[in-house]
Amino acid sequence: MSRFQARCQTAWWRPSVAAVRWVASRVACSTSSQARAAGVLVVFVRFALRPSGADLLPDNELHRSFFEAGDTFHEGSAGTEVDLPVADGDVVVLERRASAFAGTDLDLVLRARDVGAIAGAGVATSAMVAATCYDAADRGYRVTVLRDGCADGDPAVHDFFVDTVFPGRGFEVVPCADWPRVR
Repeated sequence: MSRFQARCQTAWWRPSVAAVRWVASRVACSTSSQARAAGVLVVFVRFALRPSGADLLPDNELHRSFFEAGDTFHEGSAGTEVDLPVADGDVVVLERRASAFAGTDLDLVLRARDVGAIAGAGVATSAMVAATCYDAADRGYRVTVLRDGCADGDPAVHDFFVDTVFPGRGFEVVPCADWPRVR
């Protein structure tokens, strides 16, 4: 295992303000600090679409719904900024698709730091967290999902992913308090 791990925070999809605040407070108050103290690279991933719509795929209703939700998901609006404490050594990645790897420099940053494993937290468990974790595994990263660092619009869907789907894909699922583990 490399001496670095990365934690990807993808709290951009807002099924409810309460869910995002709960995940953000959990991640900001303890997990990011624990990671930094253990020498782990902290990566924040934020989602935004160009206000012109230039990055919308034709016939992609999901992205079009985000775009048409007003300025909430438009690059430059307050809702697309990282709303957690970002330290000097942290990395912020701008994502325009479900996976934090798709069309970003995340893989480049992680490989430059010799990172071999990621731990994912964010909203929504069944969408952005899942897409990023699948993509990470396809790229050869070991994947951990922080169970109580994720949320979904439907708590039953969240539980299904962390109890069944992620372990079935070989991903480790742990509570925030148990991560990072010193190996």
